Amino acid sequence: MKLFSKLALFAVLLSDSYLALSAGQDVSSGPGMRYLGPEFIARYAHTYDPYGLASLLATQPGVALQSSGDPGGEDWVTFRGNPRDSSRMTLVLLDGVPLNSASNSTLEFNSIPLSMLHDITIYYGPLPVRYGGYTSVVELRTRQASDRIETTVYGGTHDTLGGGFTASRAAGDWGLTFDLQAQETDGLEGQEYIHRTVDNSDPFNPAVLTDYPVYENRKYQQVVPMVTGHKTFNDSVRVGLMAQALWTEKRYADGHSQAEPDRPANREREFYNIGLSLSPAPGSDRDFAFHLYYKDEDHETLALDDEFVNYGEQNKGQLGARGHYRFALIENLHLSLGGEYNNFDGDLKNDTAWDQAMNDIIYYDNSADFDSTYFVYQDDLDNSAAFAELDYQWQDIANFNAGLRYDDAQDTDSNTNYHLAASFRLTDSIQLHLSGGESARYPSLNEYNSALRDPTILGPPIPGLVDPDDLAAQNRKLEMETLKGGEIGLTWTSLGGALVSELVVFDYEHEGEIFVDVRTVPNNLDPSSPLYDVLGPEINVLFRNNRPTRDDSTGAELAFNYSTETLGLYLNGTWNKLERHYSDGRSSHNQPFMPPEYYANAGAWYKFSRSRIDMEIDYRGETDDSLQERGALPDVELKDSTLVHLGYKYQLTDGLELFARAYNLFDESYETFYGLPMVERHYTGGFTWRF
Repeated sequence: MKLFSKLALFAVLLSDSYLALSAGQDVSSGPGMRYLGPEFIARYAHTYDPYGLASLLATQPGVALQSSGDPGGEDWVTFRGNPRDSSRMTLVLLDGVPLNSASNSTLEFNSIPLSMLHDITIYYGPLPVRYGGYTSVVELRTRQASDRIETTVYGGTHDTLGGGFTASRAAGDWGLTFDLQAQETDGLEGQEYIHRTVDNSDPFNPAVLTDYPVYENRKYQQVVPMVTGHKTFNDSVRVGLMAQALWTEKRYADGHSQAEPDRPANREREFYNIGLSLSPAPGSDRDFAFHLYYKDEDHETLALDDEFVNYGEQNKGQLGARGHYRFALIENLHLSLGGEYNNFDGDLKNDTAWDQAMNDIIYYDNSADFDSTYFVYQDDLDNSAAFAELDYQWQDIANFNAGLRYDDAQDTDSNTNYHLAASFRLTDSIQLHLSGGESARYPSLNEYNSALRDPTILGPPIPGLVDPDDLAAQNRKLEMETLKGGEIGLTWTSLGGALVSELVVFDYEHEGEIFVDVRTVPNNLDPSSPLYDVLGPEINVLFRNNRPTRDDSTGAELAFNYSTETLGLYLNGTWNKLERHYSDGRSSHNQPFMPPEYYANAGAWYKFSRSRIDMEIDYRGETDDSLQERGALPDVELKDSTLVHLGYKYQLTDGLELFARAYNLFDESYETFYGLPMVERHYTGGFTWRF
């Protein structure tokens, strides 16, 4: 953390010496939330980052980027230690329409074009009751239609090539925007990586063997067309449209699919998302929203040599609606009533899998024959919710918010939760924020099917291994995961409003994680069985349901944001201590998919003449990789890393802007998961032409 301390001192000294008035803060915070405005997003738009929106979000305190490696793999962000990959925990809304996958709630962040975004709001959780069903939220709003046409073209190392085209028109009471983004990159092609192999001669004390194969074709291709529009009726109601498609193909290194040797290992995905919304017209004093949406997704994952898994053709869909209406009870006291409904369906067919034990290929004609975590027992699911929220404004001194939410999900115990928040203006420059409560998360289709499977020793079920009564007790009705806790924050402004400083302390408890619970149980096999001698009298068993596991997350965040007409600085640091407690009494200092305990970010931008320079520094502390909590690996540790990114933009003419960016300027080698290297140095350059 020595580097972080030096950067903090530098930022304070520089801001003290630069007393120009603020042009208006573009990053702000409130109880349990953080807002990123248009100017902040513009720094990242019309350029290239291997991890897209996830990289932008990870510049904020309490947000950590985690990735399975190069572009096109799985990228997500964790919020204040929420367990597992937080893309399953995090609801992502685009103009009020959920973007999360219909089957497993995950999201590919790099598929969202930053050039279309106006602002971003992060809710860390526990959530305001108008959201819910997840434990954190990223709310994205697109830019309003205006008379503009622009195109962007860029290229760079790793055979990266991409660009976009936007045409927008606004006239009177209507507006329409069309956007098309496309890119391809070779990712980590030709680079060495740490490939994990495991010696399983002792099944409960595996040893890591490491070798260094070379990637082959890791190319990623993506096309994202998008349309947004609005029409105002009767000067009071605005109808909005959002339609997006996503077509991607990701190739995985290791030669060809082991399950289908005549085909390369790749993943093809098609995703279609459309939403209609009703909201107040600009200038209206009414407050309501209604969003109706439909999603359809189809992709194929071919088996990889080191994973022995293939989910075949997955067709998934979601139909849903969400909304609220807010009205005044008395002066300064408002009540919001609302809810949501979602129906999910899924189908899996024409699949193959590699049987490692038999060294053979298994072919499945339909999902009825396929022992997969997807859509085996159930291919239809729905959930619904209703909520009420009170908001009271006491002069300009304080604001109070209280909400109650009821969630009901198919084949799952229902849940009632609450949220409380308050803001107090202590002085003209100091504000106190408090928030807390409980949020519940809906299980997704694939989690239902995983949770209803028999307990196993991290592998195929073995008859007679587990007591039938114990098995019946484990496979009871699912419960929603819950996140309880809250935060206390203090915000103060100085230097004429140019410098905003924030301190937040938080404490969370996450309980009931689905799929992960390792318990020690007696071995019920006959002692004369050879397998009994191998396994021993007690064995570690993975129960595929949400018997209580509890994750305790405690931490603090410190952030500084300084902004003038020509200069901007930000600096933040996060400490996040995690501990997991299992249902059999064991505890662990870490948990699956864990962020580092310490991480920090710093950045600066400076405008002069027609130029703008941006610099970002990202620090990640040492991380205990916790895949061993599923019994797959012994303890491993990821080293710390410091990445530096540098960008430059030059306004050549009123309509033509040139840009260049160096990602990971000093070519730092780092991982966010053991054995999956991240992109090293990456240069891109291009132009944006507005006409």
